[in-house]
Amino acid sequence: MKILFYKVPSYIHRVKYKKAVENLYKTVISDDKFENQTILKTIANVGFGLLEKSYNRKTVSRMFDNLKEALQHQKNMMGGFTQ
Repeated sequence: MKILFYKVPSYIHRVKYKKAVENLYKTVISDDKFENQTILKTIANVGFGLLEKSYNRKTVSRMFDNLKEALQHQKNMMGGFTQ
């Protein structure tokens, strides 16, 4: 298997999750220890996933054989931003 390309986010928001996770894990939702742990993990994963998405819009991933082809597509679709 050969990795040709990989996807990099166009922008990254710096977020301090440590305090939010600490506060979440102090919360007791269920008396059953295993169930409580599962619920807390689900809340964290879903909540942080939605926060990181930061917009609600359809995204499409495309693969190209080389950088020139990718930049040409980007220019045609997004108005000419190139490196």
